[in-house]
Order: sequence, then C-alpha cells, then structure tokens
Amino acid sequence: MGVLRAGRPAAGRVDRHLAERGLERRIVAVVPSFAAALAMTAQSDLTALAPRRLAALLAGPAGLTIYAPPAPPRRRREPSGVSAPETGCGKRDAPRHTGAVMTQWFTADLHLGHANVIGYSQRPWADVAAMNAGLVERWNALVEPDDTVWVLGDVAMGSIAETLPLVARLRGHKRLVAGNHDRCWAGHGAKAAAWTERYRDAGFEAVQQGPITLAIGEHRVLVDHFPYRGDSHDHDRYVEQRPPDRGRWLLHGHVHERWRQRGRMINVGVDAWDQRPVSEAALTALIDAGHAELAPLGHLGPT
Repeated sequence: MGVLRAGRPAAGRVDRHLAERGLERRIVAVVPSFAAALAMTAQSDLTALAPRRLAALLAGPAGLTIYAPPAPPRRRREPSGVSAPETGCGKRDAPRHTGAVMTQWFTADLHLGHANVIGYSQRPWADVAAMNAGLVERWNALVEPDDTVWVLGDVAMGSIAETLPLVARLRGHKRLVAGNHDRCWAGHGAKAAAWTERYRDAGFEAVQQGPITLAIGEHRVLVDHFPYRGDSHDHDRYVEQRPPDRGRWLLHGHVHERWRQRGRMINVGVDAWDQRPVSEAALTALIDAGHAELAPLGHLGPT
C-alpha cells in the first residue's frame, strides 16, 4: 500500500533500506493519505507503512496489528508496519512514538470525575477513579508534550477542586472550547468569567467560546461543543447556543456515543473514539471522504 506525495507513491527510510539490498516494496494500491491506507488495509490482506502515532490511534479499533518495520530504528518519525488480522498475528499495543513531530489532536466530553457517565455511555471502567486514570493514560499514550490538543468542552465534573487539576496531568498544549458542563461556559452567565482563570491555571493555554474556525488539512471547519442538531438526550437541548448550519463541516462533542460522524458533523468526543483523542490526520481523512454515517469506535453497547 502506498501513499501519494507529489503525484507518486512516497518513498522513505524503509524503501531506502530495501534498495540498498536490491529489494523493493510491491505496491499494489495507492491512496491519498495514511489514514486512508489504514482503512483499506483493514479491509484487505495488504500491509501499509504509517506514522507510529497515527497507527497507534487507528490500528486497534480497526482490528490491525502493529509491528516493527523492516529497517533499523531511528529517533525521528519512525514508521510502523501495519497488517490486517489475516496475517495471523495477535493484537498488541503500539510502541510509543518518541520523535519531535508536532501533531494537532481533538477530543471532547472527558467528564473527569463524573461517575454516572460510566453507565450512561458504557465506558470500560469499574469506577470513577479508574476512569480518570484510564483517560489520562490513553491521552498520554498518543499526545507528545509539543502537540496541541483542542478539548471541545465538558472536561471535568464532580468535585471540581479535585477533578479540574487532573488537566495538568494531560500532555500537550491544551486549548478549551467551553461546553455546557464547563463552569467557564458563557451560557452560565456572568459567573463564567470568574472561572476562566481557574481553567487556565489548571493547564489550558486558552479558554474560548465556540464556534470558532480552524484549518484541518486543507479545509476550513467550524469547531464547537455543540453539533448543528442531535443530542446525547432524546431531545435537542441548548438550541439557542448551537452554531447555525450554513453548509460547513463541524467538529463537535456533546453527543457522547450517539455517532462518530453524521453527514458533515464529526463527533470528536472520547466516547466516539475509544476513549482517546483523535488526530488531525484522521479527521482530514474523514472530511476528504465526504458525508458519511459512522458509528463510534470501541463502543460496547448499541449505537
């Protein structure tokens, strides 16, 4: 499986290593992105090379196995080989990427400290302490200290004096787009302003009110806690606070496990992405693929 760069399949360290030995990869398919390569690999008996952190994010939910590439390791931008389960290899955790390549991530609805969300969204933990620790562990397994992470609302609940400081344990440069469960959300009125500094002190470099516009790959998209329509409840709440649908792609949270993608709305919440942040590369691949109806990854219950 090859990935197009400058109109032809990309060649990298593994290709050079093979060429030195008179060998070459047999490329039978070429796709526009690494995320698309992993998606096709999951539906075939092909293998693909991908950046380690992207492989770590997408391989497990797609049923792929990560293994060391056929080349000596190096410290920066080391790729991982990914094979479909037909190879007969069992699943195992991806090695951590230790390079200095900066990545942008998105997530929402961590609900740190919220015991009831374990049952509501069928999260894979027995109690709130295990959930808090698990969310921190899964975040830090992907995010490097120099990465940027956009949190699209609802970061901490419960005893806020105990749960908000957990933000400091999360890697990366963190930016919050406030949601209805964040005490700094403008929808709470004048008292929200007094909380903004506390969220910054907890570890957010910026606290913003949505919607805002960001570049995702070559796309300009809206980013907000709320979707255009739909809810985690059976009726739409906070209708007046939602962004107007003028035909743009929207990254959001709020709906928990209701969907991962619905048309032009992509839910970046942890309950849609196996309790992990999602990378800009993965989101770009979804936008490039166009409108779709996608169920959450790693969800234990009905979707």
